[in-house]
Amino acid sequence: MNIDSIKNGIVIDHITAGRGMEIYRLLGLEALDCSVALIKNVASKKSGKKDII
Repeated sequence: MNIDSIKNGIVIDHITAGRGMEIYRLLGLEALDCSVALIKNVASKKSGKKDII
């Protein structure tokens, strides 16, 4: 997977695994005309797995 670097934006980290899509929808990110990455079930030392937007 290759994701471009962020020049102007926000990263939402430490999302409970499996909740990323819910937050994506709540924030209305599908309506944006820009790149948005939702990464699910990323390995996390603290919580085992997490999601990142």
